[in-house]
Amino acid sequence: MRRFAFVVHFFVLALAAVAATNATASTLKFNTADGRVEAGKTVRATITLGTPVPGLIDLTVTCSNNAIARVPPRVSISRLSSSVSFDVETSAVTSDSTVTITVDTLIPSPKVPPATGKLTILREPQVASVAFEPATVKSGQTTVGALTLGRTAAFGGVTVPLRSPDSALLRLPATVTVPAGSTSVTFNLTGPAVTQNRVFSVEAPLGGIARSGQLLVEPPPLAITSMTLPAQVISDEPAVRGTITFNRPVGGVFSDPIALTADNPALVFTASVLARGGVTSLDVNVAARGVAAVAPPATVRLTATLGSSSQSATTTVVGRKVTLAGIVVQGAGVTCGQPPKEGQVSLNVPTPAAVTVTLSSSIPNLQVPGSVTIAAGQSVASFQVSGTGLPPGASTLQATLTASLGGGSRSTTVAVFSPLPVMASLTVPATYLSGGPAQTGQVTLAEASRKDVSVSLTRTFQGLEMPNTIVIPAGQTTGSFTITPTGLPEGARPMTSTISAGAGLTSKSATVTITAPPPTITIRSVTFSPPGPLRGGATTSGTVTLSGPAPGGGTTVVVGVVQGRSFTSVAPVLVSIPAGATTGTFQVRTTNNFLSDASGTPMEAGLGCISANLGAQQGVRGCISVGP
Repeated sequence: MRRFAFVVHFFVLALAAVAATNATASTLKFNTADGRVEAGKTVRATITLGTPVPGLIDLTVTCSNNAIARVPPRVSISRLSSSVSFDVETSAVTSDSTVTITVDTLIPSPKVPPATGKLTILREPQVASVAFEPATVKSGQTTVGALTLGRTAAFGGVTVPLRSPDSALLRLPATVTVPAGSTSVTFNLTGPAVTQNRVFSVEAPLGGIARSGQLLVEPPPLAITSMTLPAQVISDEPAVRGTITFNRPVGGVFSDPIALTADNPALVFTASVLARGGVTSLDVNVAARGVAAVAPPATVRLTATLGSSSQSATTTVVGRKVTLAGIVVQGAGVTCGQPPKEGQVSLNVPTPAAVTVTLSSSIPNLQVPGSVTIAAGQSVASFQVSGTGLPPGASTLQATLTASLGGGSRSTTVAVFSPLPVMASLTVPATYLSGGPAQTGQVTLAEASRKDVSVSLTRTFQGLEMPNTIVIPAGQTTGSFTITPTGLPEGARPMTSTISAGAGLTSKSATVTITAPPPTITIRSVTFSPPGPLRGGATTSGTVTLSGPAPGGGTTVVVGVVQGRSFTSVAPVLVSIPAGATTGTFQVRTTNNFLSDASGTPMEAGLGCISANLGAQQGVRGCISVGP
């Protein structure tokens, strides 16, 4: 019974509350000034009742087009409150569209009509233009970009993306927002670093169309921003390097000279320098010349000027120092047992006073003096370098030869070679018979070698057949070779030949004799036809007759006048007798003027004698009477 009474009481109160709510009409308003909103933005809506409600009351919310505007299906007004707000989320539209939002009570009252409000959702606008003021700037300068829409931005404003194909250089904001009630927005943009004039494009896509603007960026004038030099420059030493730095990379090929000036003539430098395209710095070589070793250090300022820019740097010029410049050895190697080689130490400049250079070798096989003195006014001194202690054929050693002076040193590598082989003797037979049996020669070294030794063999008569080289094995001192005599025909005169054997820098020689085999045929006679006597200017035919047929290949007989030379001549001098033949002919001619051999007085008669020779055989004569 009590529960029923409570329910009836609550229902009466609720009706009273509704009745109270319906007392005054409700209103629905949006937080947009003109009821318009940019598509995609969220609007705040507020429902307000005429009087506060005594208890919680639920309201329904509906939209005429849920596809482009979304609202919550229900909101509640708290006890003793008269309003409640909720969001209206909008979506993109293809054209400007208006929706109606309606708020009603769950328990309708015919006395209070529902609250409604109209909201216009605007289609995304288009960008009218993108422009820069100024439209031309230098690298590092700032310009103002202005983006303008084709209409005034509604509630929520319009966010526009910005992009550029040169985004790596051009630092654009990702987006800009045109505020509600405005048609444009500005943004700042800094000209990027460029080395030559360059146009940058900025594009703003919106509403299906992209508008773009161009900005011309010029490089700043090339200028020197800094210069550095080494702390010290020593006179008469190689140039050292300084650096000139530019404010930007050089564009293209920069041809304007950079003027360099120094306040001390002792400092020498590149008079003018050029920079390649793309570089941001430049090397400058500086040196000092002609400053004496005893001169005190001097501070020198070097100034670099390019156009209206100028930078300076200082360095300390120090007088030249006497230091070791180098050490060398003739041929870079020495051979044990051979005469010493010449070594040299050199200074960077002539020394004002005599200096002593210490010498040292890394191994005992390379022998050098302990020191060498360079005289005053000189820069070079020589010393002797020799090798020792290696047996023949030993491996080559590498030694380090060091020269030291005043805490500085210079070194060079010197090869130490083992002694060269030394020829002790050459033994060969003294005589040979051409075509006879082979004989043996022998070479002997003064000392056995740890390596094989190649001995070269030569002869002056090529008819001695022998090898050009022989090898004496490691550990041995002798080597043999075969000599085969050839090349002399039968009956030829004996030949002498020199046989030489060489190893290292030494050689041995021997003189030998080669004899020909005795002839198998001889000259039997020399006859004439007609036999004479011959008058002046007459000719007769001479015949050489052999003791037998000429051998294969034939033979040659040498003929010549041995008496009556002044009035008799023969031709040819060499009479060829072919193989198998026994005779050969030649012509004898007399002159018209017969003269004696000695006095040169005319003679009325005499004998002309002709000698024929074959090999080593004694000549055979034939004589003919000549005269008037």
